[in-house]
Amino acid sequence: MNETNDNEPQGDEPVETLLRQWGADEARRTATPPPGTPIRPAGGATVLIRWAPPAAAAVLLIAAAWLYVESRRNAADRPAGPIIEDVPVVATFPASRPADEEIDRLKAQLASLRVERDEARRKAADRAGLPAKVKELEQRLETDRTAHVAAVAKLQRELTVRAKANEELASKAAGAAERLATLEKDHRAMKASAAELPKAKARASDLSARLAAAGEELTRTRKQHEAAAKALAEAQRRGEQDRARHASDFAVVQRAYLSAVPGQAVSLASRKAAAVSRRLSARAGEILPEVRGDTARTLVHRLEVCLIRLELLDSQRIGASEAFAKLIAHTEPVRQIDEVLAAGEEPPAVRAWLLEARLVLAGADHVG
Repeated sequence: MNETNDNEPQGDEPVETLLRQWGADEARRTATPPPGTPIRPAGGATVLIRWAPPAAAAVLLIAAAWLYVESRRNAADRPAGPIIEDVPVVATFPASRPADEEIDRLKAQLASLRVERDEARRKAADRAGLPAKVKELEQRLETDRTAHVAAVAKLQRELTVRAKANEELASKAAGAAERLATLEKDHRAMKASAAELPKAKARASDLSARLAAAGEELTRTRKQHEAAAKALAEAQRRGEQDRARHASDFAVVQRAYLSAVPGQAVSLASRKAAAVSRRLSARAGEILPEVRGDTARTLVHRLEVCLIRLELLDSQRIGASEAFAKLIAHTEPVRQIDEVLAAGEEPPAVRAWLLEARLVLAGADHVG
């Protein structure tokens, strides 16, 4: 492809050169012959001889322009071929000079073809940066995933501490309630004993003080419990936000990896094309010697089967998407991949392959 582009003429220099050559021939033809030049007799032969050179030049100009534009427009889509200047041009010679409107039409067509050529070059330039962008997105996803795993582990530790604190507070509240019930029972007994009124008053006063202290302890315990519940709810909210942000970043990377159209569901054909182009099923055997855990090794074998089924699947066949969705829903590969990645025991090559498999299979259990 590069060799073909290097051999092609740059810009519009061949067309302008032909136009200048044709103008020079026309000027020489219409110039007044010098004295002594023999004048040919009029007639059909003289007219044919007079108009044949410019007509041939015009036809050669049109053929050269058309061949040049066609070669430039199709250079990016065809394999390397002969240089356009080396292609022989076969021209027919009309009996009269072409009309001006025909030349204008050809010029307009040439301008349109130039626009199409520029558009094709622009699209090729846009596609050139896609691999670097995908690699950058993969790096960002790996960074976000590591941060997410660390945040989840931290939140889990906090939740464990909060749960233990809640259990202790609940135990204290139960003890306070039990003591309060006992005090109330004693208070009722004291009221029934009218003969021992002085003692009863003293005991009642003591019970009142103890009841007030127990009430304050219960109030303090309730406040601590409410604060712990609020902290737990805030931790859960932060965890949900982290999971939502991780899912959004993953969706962006997945669409870039699968070359999916923004705003549309990822198709089965896109998943199959990505799996084939990245050789996921073939690379499964290459990374097996590096797998450390038995769980990860079993998962690699299961993913290899799913990827082979995907590569052999005819995405145009009716019911193909539903069949593959049932397979993914049954095996749950995405959940198992997340568990192995969260463990963090596998080497970088194995984690990278598992991440690519997740990009291809995530969401495949949903049709539509």
